[in-house]
Amino acid sequence: FLRLGGDAVAVGLAHYLAYRLRFHSAWIAERVPVVGVDPGWELYGRLLWLIVPLWLGVYWYSCRLYRQTWQSPFDFWIQTVKGALLSSMAVLATTLLFGRLEYSRFMLLMAGGLAGAGVLLSHAVAGWVDDLLASYETVAPMLLVGGGKTADLLRENLKERHPRLPVLSRDSIPTPAELEEAVASSGIGEVVVEELRTATPSRSGSPRSRTGR
Repeated sequence: FLRLGGDAVAVGLAHYLAYRLRFHSAWIAERVPVVGVDPGWELYGRLLWLIVPLWLGVYWYSCRLYRQTWQSPFDFWIQTVKGALLSSMAVLATTLLFGRLEYSRFMLLMAGGLAGAGVLLSHAVAGWVDDLLASYETVAPMLLVGGGKTADLLRENLKERHPRLPVLSRDSIPTPAELEEAVASSGIGEVVVEELRTATPSRSGSPRSRTGR
């Protein structure tokens, strides 16, 4: 919800900024003269009731920005640009059908670029907040059994998501007695075998053991 709300604010602010630049910037007006008169922000402000849900819908259904957790930075950037293009085209098509000469096409194109940049910034801020909150979470230590590249990648991913997560390692799977001793001495909340790719640390309760293929 933090990302969803941040994107809504970013899209709204981007359109307001584009309006101010289009109709109140002498530098832009000299290079791209305004046709007609300034219709006032109220006209575009009412349009935001359509624009903001449209942008969020495109990002939700077409780009999966709010459903794809483990996207790489490059994939996220591509999906954000794709969503900005699709949303801008949809807004332009809608205003052509229903507004015709009321809305500035140039202003809406500027707003699309600014909104795309705003969404990138919104997600960067949301990621920083997530990392900050994760750093203060209380999590039980994890026992990582085995070694190799898979274990190293798993350890790095876990540390990125939970910087304060204690990760203990050993080469062989512990016996029930050894596991009970480890739980009693270290409070281990989960046991992960080498080949597992992802895992979620448990805050309380008995340790869980997982294996991957």
